Amino acid sequence: MLFNRLPFCEQLLIWAVRKWAETPEDDSNLHKTLQTAFRLAKAPEAYVALDGFLTVLFATTMQTIDFRSHKSQEVSADEYRFLAVVAALQLSDNRKAAETLVAAWMPPAAQRIGLEQCELLSRDLALANHRLSPREGGVLAMSTSNFKHQFSTRRQT
Repeated sequence: MLFNRLPFCEQLLIWAVRKWAETPEDDSNLHKTLQTAFRLAKAPEAYVALDGFLTVLFATTMQTIDFRSHKSQEVSADEYRFLAVVAALQLSDNRKAAETLVAAWMPPAAQRIGLEQCELLSRDLALANHRLSPREGGVLAMSTSNFKHQFSTRRQT
């Protein structure tokens, strides 16, 4: 699917993840930009949870995660997986599905910490009436190795 065909909330999340992944850690403008975006979306606390989740993810993953350039119109399998995790956590009693989705990315201890942040993210978005669409399992099974333009597992410094 193309980025511009996603609902607003999903576009916001993908854009934020992409900006976060491609921007050096010490760039304070990134934090201000993302905080403003989430504040304007009526979910100001969601940015803190997103930052927490991505920090855990990129610190603990042992594989390349395909978060595209913020200018890309294509949505990668990993970006779909991220949306699926947030969507799963917006449904009651669906943490197991989210655990299964992040198991491909993180070891168990990191999953617990990362999912706590992702639960806060999904809750804050839901409180602002931003509900994500459930994702189909087939797209999540695609290998990230099928994609070009992969970011490394560590943010650029």
